[in-house]
Amino acid sequence: MGELSMESLQEGLLRETRPPRRMDLVESLVQGIGELPGDFVESLLVRVLRDDENCIVRHEAAFVLGRLFGRGEIRGNLAWDALSKSALSDPSVVVRHEAAESLGWFPEKRTIEFLEQLISDRNPEVADTAKLGLMRMFDELKGSQRGPE
Repeated sequence: MGELSMESLQEGLLRETRPPRRMDLVESLVQGIGELPGDFVESLLVRVLRDDENCIVRHEAAFVLGRLFGRGEIRGNLAWDALSKSALSDPSVVVRHEAAESLGWFPEKRTIEFLEQLISDRNPEVADTAKLGLMRMFDELKGSQRGPE
């Protein structure tokens, strides 16, 4: 992670004016997760997902939240709430799509119910992504029930 501290990451993500640099900082959270508290990383990514003005940066935050939860590196409570809100109401379909896809890493009853509702979303990309998220969860659940091969 180099020279970046929690404070410099937070400062950079919240005050950096160039979206490509903010995207680099979001990605650096994935690479430095072992050196930073998971709760800090999760809350910072949720803040970016909720507040960043650039839809591509928000998309990247949604992607990273799903990846980190899928790898067991964040608890996911804040992430699930933020991803579900973004999947429903972000002004960008790109963010809504990625939030729905990232929820596929949360194999919980509430996720299944949520994604089943999103299947009837007015936007076909979001609805299709909700289907894919459900398929991912069901495939993962089937694989875990088979046990080691």
